[in-house]
Amino acid sequence: MCHNLNVSESGFYDWQGRSKSSRRIAKEKLMTKISELFYVKHKQMAGSPLITEDLHDDPQYKTVYRSRVAALIVNNA
Repeated sequence: MCHNLNVSESGFYDWQGRSKSSRRIAKEKLMTKISELFYVKHKQMAGSPLITEDLHDDPQYKTVYRSRVAALIVNNA
């Protein structure tokens, strides 16, 4: 497989063994919160503006923009 992708085996295993980046961890945490709001609180009847408004109630997510919430919803649907 490494030969087909033009990567060395050691490079592949280095990449595979890396831990998640802080940005990826934050994105997954935000997606979990968005899913919780969408499925539990709003019973799948809310869009990105309402979910963003609810996120802003939590100081940790005060700076999250509606466009980011919309993109996460679309990409993880």
